[in-house]
Amino acid sequence: LTNLKFLNLKNNKLVALPKEIGKLRSLLWLSLLNNQLASVPSQIGKLTKLRMLSLSDNQLTIFPPEIGELSNLWDLFFENNQLVTFLPPVERLWKFVSFRIFGNPIEYIPKELHKWRRRFFREFDENLFLDEPPVPQPDNFGKVTLKHPQHRIWFRDEYKKNLEFRERVRTVESTGRLESSALQKVCPVGCWPTANVRAIGPENKLVKEFISLEQFINFQTELKLFGDSDNEFERIQVLVLQGLQLTEIPPFVFECKNLERLFLEDNDLKEVPEEIGKLQKLTFIGLGGNCLRQLPLALENLTNLRGIILDGNPLDGCPEPLPHFERFPKLEVLSADDGVAMRFYAQCKSDKNKVRFLRLLGIPIERRKKKRTESEKDWQYRKLIFQKSKHGKSRRK
Repeated sequence: LTNLKFLNLKNNKLVALPKEIGKLRSLLWLSLLNNQLASVPSQIGKLTKLRMLSLSDNQLTIFPPEIGELSNLWDLFFENNQLVTFLPPVERLWKFVSFRIFGNPIEYIPKELHKWRRRFFREFDENLFLDEPPVPQPDNFGKVTLKHPQHRIWFRDEYKKNLEFRERVRTVESTGRLESSALQKVCPVGCWPTANVRAIGPENKLVKEFISLEQFINFQTELKLFGDSDNEFERIQVLVLQGLQLTEIPPFVFECKNLERLFLEDNDLKEVPEEIGKLQKLTFIGLGGNCLRQLPLALENLTNLRGIILDGNPLDGCPEPLPHFERFPKLEVLSADDGVAMRFYAQCKSDKNKVRFLRLLGIPIERRKKKRTESEKDWQYRKLIFQKSKHGKSRRK
């Protein structure tokens, strides 16, 4: 189907669009009219040849920023959705012949888009062209009610930066419902759950991944405000927290009781708390590229571990004993610097475990070479002389 040019999926009651849509690079015309889509995968931005895209009559609450990459679009139809604002990337779509967005409850048009009001936004009231978003305000009792996913984003950002606003907030109620619509199953970019939550990973596992420090801070703020209202922590099986400049492991990690893989590489972690022992189902943990000087003995409780990454940590100078790798009967991969590896090796009590440890590190086991007798040496010498006389040179390498 990679050569497909026209695709009509209208009137199919679709609730989600697979990310594989991004592989149809030859598409010129795509209709998703009259479905039940609450979000669009980011891969739609790869359809750079697209000339017509119809997303009308769905339940979209956010204008997908990736659409701004479709510079060859001639027609974009976005009527009758649940948009309350637009994102600045829309201004890159300067080739539009038609851009239809009526039937959306627009509340705010950012100042970056004010210059396009005559071209794209003629039908909207002048009161919507604001410099700042209309952040939901607390009532006389300090209660804030958020009725739209975008309201949550506006509220969260204001809560982070405005101390006076924060002090006025007492309680927050997030209904998560839209007018005349059911509860949203997929939350848009920046909302809770955060953008990079993949409901199903490549191995049928629930994956939560953070790709920037800003995204992680947003998550922490919303977690403080709204808590784990969807009981997501109990369902997460793979958690990716790489390269976020973390100085400590966030407490919510230890609430993920069904966590199987934990990626914490390339941060600034100084310790791993003993609570790590609560993650009994953990099969992999990546701790490389941090500032760890000690590992908790509670790691020995994770008997299901199959892989541990420890490279790039100053663990070799630690005076305390390290967790004993012999306590991990299922361990298949162990990656550590030379000094740490020697510490682990010294803890092995039996020759069998020493051999197993070397194999874990990928170090070849040298077999003892049998000492050659004088007759064997003489035979080898005679064989070499014979080869020289027969071929004029030695064939030995």
